[in-house]
Amino acid sequence: MPSYLGRRFESKIVRLLAAALMAVPALLMIAAELRMGAMAAGWLSGQPQTLMIILLAFVFVVTGAIGGMRSLSWSGSAAAIAAVLALLVPVAIVAVMVSNFPLPQLTNGPLLRSLNYPEIAQGLPTVETTPFAFAVPGEGMTHLAKRYAVPFGAVGSGAFVMAMLTVMAGIASSPWLLPRVTMTPGVYETRKSLGWATVYFGLIAMTAAAVAVYMRDYLMDLVRQAPATLPEWMQELTRLGFADPGASMPPAYTGFGFMRDSVLLSLPVVAELPSIALFAVAAGVVAAALVGIGAAASALGNVVAEDAVNGLSWEPLPRAARVHLGRLTIAGVAGLGVVVALAAPTDPLRLLLWSLALSASTFFPVLVLSIWWKRANAFGAMAGMACGFGVAFLMIVASTSGVIGLDGALAAMLGLPAGALAVVAASLATPAPSRSELELVREIRIPGGEGIYDREMRLLRLKNRERA
Repeated sequence: MPSYLGRRFESKIVRLLAAALMAVPALLMIAAELRMGAMAAGWLSGQPQTLMIILLAFVFVVTGAIGGMRSLSWSGSAAAIAAVLALLVPVAIVAVMVSNFPLPQLTNGPLLRSLNYPEIAQGLPTVETTPFAFAVPGEGMTHLAKRYAVPFGAVGSGAFVMAMLTVMAGIASSPWLLPRVTMTPGVYETRKSLGWATVYFGLIAMTAAAVAVYMRDYLMDLVRQAPATLPEWMQELTRLGFADPGASMPPAYTGFGFMRDSVLLSLPVVAELPSIALFAVAAGVVAAALVGIGAAASALGNVVAEDAVNGLSWEPLPRAARVHLGRLTIAGVAGLGVVVALAAPTDPLRLLLWSLALSASTFFPVLVLSIWWKRANAFGAMAGMACGFGVAFLMIVASTSGVIGLDGALAAMLGLPAGALAVVAASLATPAPSRSELELVREIRIPGGEGIYDREMRLLRLKNRERA
């Protein structure tokens, strides 16, 4: 992305600024993935999470930095397949047990409807929240506080809309979240890859929702039976530290508490599946974390090598130098991610949301206007990136320190418009872009046109041939 913005606005300063600002959300993403994977790896091995964070980074360095992009591609693809299977297979087995149909994405609707009346009978309230409340569960034990089917309990309606827009804009502005797209040979293949990625993402999101519905249904059955002693599966969840049944007996619906990050791990235990299902799910979480670490670290490492170290030259370094420099920077980025994960022991979900908010505020307005507004120039791009990042960063700091009431995860609600206004204002106040920039914009808009990177490499080969 820094290379694109630099070429689009014919400015090496834009390229360097984009590379510098991209490093912050990428490092937050790496730290979040390391901590998520370390949680599952620590549970599997019984080792402290600090050691697991270092070990996960070491595994990535071996497969990615030393092995190269081909090794990273194959290992990342294998890890992604393992993660998807670890999520889908146990949930499909539970779906067969509950509904005799192995598609949990389509069969949890009747269970969801059947939860409403028993939850009313149990006295679960309808929580009223302010429009911009964003009290998502933290890492500790969280008790059931509202009816499942009633929306906007911990998150207000306005905050929900802003959070979804932030996630969408953040993903669109974060090339490290779509690594397969950057490894395709052309425009058509890129669109095809992105389409498949969207299908898989939708499948995972619908499966995660089914997990929550099945967990609620099992809890409701337990409350309805009103046993004198807790069943074996609830005792196992308590022993593992995944749940807290409360002190009342028979158990009360409002007395149950669950660890937010252990709900997926809890489902095989609740359904009394063999222990291998639980271990497979935990291993899938580790595999998914490795995929995320590899995507973010390799993207940032290449940005450092291509756009920071060599940012003042449009011609790339010799092939051997590029390969060795890229591997060194990828390994260095992984080490820096370990430092961030250890030095800032914040909730990984918060780190993830902050990363997306910063990416959306910094790059989304500039990316959109660079394609659809010919008048945008280098001054506008620099002003938009700096203003969007600064507003979002200050809002996150002010939120965590208690200065403002809005949550830092919603920083893009101010960062996005601030960045867009800065691009427009600075572009109109400075000279219009050159003729070559306008021709590049026209070429970008051709659906089947040549990719900018491919064109740059073709022109470089022709230039080298003329020199020879």
